[in-house]
Amino acid sequence: MVPLRIQHHFKKQGIIGPKYRPITGNTAEIRRLYVEAQSKKTLGLNHDVLHRVAPFHYHWSRKHGKMYVYWFGARPRLAISNLDVIKEVLMNTGGGSFKRVEQNPQAKQLFGEGLVGLEGEKWAFHRRIANQAFNMERVKGWVSEIVASTGNMLNKWEEIRGVRDEFEMEVNTEFHDLSADVISRTAFGSSFEEGKRIFALQEQQMHLVSQAIRSVYIPGFRKGNYGQSFDLGTCSFSIHQEWQHKAREAVFRICGRGNELPVAESLNDLKILSLIINETLRLYPPAVMLLREASKKVKLGTLDIPAGTQLYLPLAAIHHDPDIWGEDANEFNP
Repeated sequence: MVPLRIQHHFKKQGIIGPKYRPITGNTAEIRRLYVEAQSKKTLGLNHDVLHRVAPFHYHWSRKHGKMYVYWFGARPRLAISNLDVIKEVLMNTGGGSFKRVEQNPQAKQLFGEGLVGLEGEKWAFHRRIANQAFNMERVKGWVSEIVASTGNMLNKWEEIRGVRDEFEMEVNTEFHDLSADVISRTAFGSSFEEGKRIFALQEQQMHLVSQAIRSVYIPGFRKGNYGQSFDLGTCSFSIHQEWQHKAREAVFRICGRGNELPVAESLNDLKILSLIINETLRLYPPAVMLLREASKKVKLGTLDIPAGTQLYLPLAAIHHDPDIWGEDANEFNP
């Protein structure tokens, strides 16, 4: 692909972006914006996190518009925020027009041959295998282990609380340990304490991968010090006190009374928890963005997309977009 020709191609369609730089494209600026974002102290707790989790998109979308083109090395990446276009890309309705972007070899150290990096028949084959582990009957068999892990966490919180009516604690590490304990018990038949060294190493590897995927891979060349990555797991969720009480009461009723809870009350508690979880995932999506690549020349709406163009789908930005969610898009509102 000839970068200047591609840049001119998009400019004719009204799409501009940061200027192309030889070899590395805009990756140096991406790293600089990440470092700047991490160096700034946050004032209080709030959900307006886009400038930290996707600082380059935060800056460039305000400067060039929600749809803009930037350069990852010599590859053009087209940022798209239109929901209908994103749906078309992810549904892949163009007959194999879009594929997953090939992983940076350094990132493969984490993902390996997992579902995240597979395509086509190979993906379908591995997905069929994985489905066997998650059929409903098998999942029902995990309930007692999940309840036991949750009960242990709640008992620990009760001991910390003591005789106090109210207390504060950092819950993100607690929920991280709970999730890890549930996975360890259900998938490996052990506890998180026994396997936490593996989880710690995996978390370190995730930080290294997050650095690698923000850098152009040049065979035989490795450069470090890309700046600390932002881990969404470190966010403290400043949930409104009313919803904190609702969540706590729901969990205590479900885990504390078990089958004694009337069906109607149990369903209502599960609904409350679902609302809270869904809103948390909106504000803090596990994947900040998705990447796809046009495997051939394709038309998206009125846009002509050259083959080889990578599409940047900014999930976190979409989840915080006032045009979609209203002026209170950055507020926790189940």
